[in-house]
Amino acid sequence: MTPLLLVLLGCASLPSDGPASEEILAQGQTTLETIDQGTLAYNVRPITAALPASTVHRVRTGFSERYRGKRQAPNIIDAGDTIEMTLWENSEVGLLAPQGQRSSQVNLTVYDDGTIDAPYIGSVPAKGETLSALRDTLMARYRQQAINPDVILTRQASTSRLASILGDVQADGRIEIPLNGLSLTEMIAEAGGIAAPAWEIEVHVRRAGFSETALLADIARDPQNDVTILPGDIVRVVHMPRLFTVMGAVNSPGATVVETEAVSILDLLSAAGGLQTELADPEAVFIYRDGIQPTVFFLDLNQPDSLFLGERFEVRQDDIIYVGTADAVTFERFISLIFSPLDTLGSSF
Repeated sequence: MTPLLLVLLGCASLPSDGPASEEILAQGQTTLETIDQGTLAYNVRPITAALPASTVHRVRTGFSERYRGKRQAPNIIDAGDTIEMTLWENSEVGLLAPQGQRSSQVNLTVYDDGTIDAPYIGSVPAKGETLSALRDTLMARYRQQAINPDVILTRQASTSRLASILGDVQADGRIEIPLNGLSLTEMIAEAGGIAAPAWEIEVHVRRAGFSETALLADIARDPQNDVTILPGDIVRVVHMPRLFTVMGAVNSPGATVVETEAVSILDLLSAAGGLQTELADPEAVFIYRDGIQPTVFFLDLNQPDSLFLGERFEVRQDDIIYVGTADAVTFERFISLIFSPLDTLGSSF
């Protein structure tokens, strides 16, 4: 939960009415003194059809080319692998098989230098090869030692092909990457999945010193985000329940839960019980959005297209909806409570 939301939920001295709409609009693009922070400037923007999509809709998450592009063939042999070799020989007395049998089995370990030590033929390079390529090499060597030999290779359990998953899944731990590869969603399913909406699940993937995060909903939406898991990857699944804050002249102000992926202004006003008819100013529905440049968006519900605009404008979890009233407290106090850090507000709780 962000410091901004903690302030709003925990501060007993927060005004119940909030600033008047005239004060919010008048103070837009001005500089305000905050409690202990120098100055703070914010913009005021009306919600119109001209707003860019990046403002109206939630920014989609995803993984960079660092994760998408460097994919490793799933059956590549690595140091630490154990390979079971079955050697078939067209002879009653073979190189490895006991008398009267035509096949024998032996486990071959891939050493740190990338080689295996195969019976009767010695050291053979294996690291970086596929099972098929290694089989061809072994076949060529054994044809010089046995009569019409055949070789079958099977990879055994290997610590070199493990990835880890932890967090809010049913069964966290280490998972072996199968020969046909393993995608991110397959790994989450292998760990038992998580019983929560996909838009509330953050998936963190750590690889070779880097870490990136995407929502499970965005991973499922874009196949390119369902990246291939590589040996050594660490996946952390975190359930982040969403709470939206609605304040001012609504019937049920406070933290609100909406069980849909895309949450519009109208969704939140409805979840908050609608506007208080006697107090609310329908021309003053404000959305506070913090960031590099704090911005206050406002919607005039008296306009003919306001319901279309309110339904299309997607609210983000850290946004705050405020419905203006005519009777208000000092605007400077309200804006200070919203944007000031927690350590400056200890006396207000």
